[in-house]
Amino acid sequence: MALQHIDRDKLRAAIRREGNECIFHMLDVAIELIPQAKLRKLIAGYLNPAEVYADGEQKEALLAAVQAFQKASLAGEYYQAFAVNSKNFMETSNGTLAWMADCHRLLDRCITQAKRKEGLATVCRAFETIFSLLDRIDAGDDDILILR
Repeated sequence: MALQHIDRDKLRAAIRREGNECIFHMLDVAIELIPQAKLRKLIAGYLNPAEVYADGEQKEALLAAVQAFQKASLAGEYYQAFAVNSKNFMETSNGTLAWMADCHRLLDRCITQAKRKEGLATVCRAFETIFSLLDRIDAGDDDILILR
């Protein structure tokens, strides 16, 4: 089967029909797929690139990244209160969207590392940490994020 080319105009139209949650997640994945040179060009029109330059080239270890995510979650860094009314009751806060994107990215890293069969004990601890956060959200005892 030949590789089908994506029609950019049809893609733009389809994206505009989607809700913010889908767009947020799509952009989060795109950030990982875009090469550095093109990423700089993309953000230059919207953000100051100097504000988002890396402090170092080394990627944070999986467990350290998950533990930092847990700490930020429990500290309420993703929590974003907003006045719910009849017009916005179905919207998801940006803090919740960011939490879900970070959670998905960390789960994807866990899966990737598990598939390589490296550091499986670390992967298990990372999964356990993320699942414990999900349990806390499910229990509703902490203000980690706002769910609709």
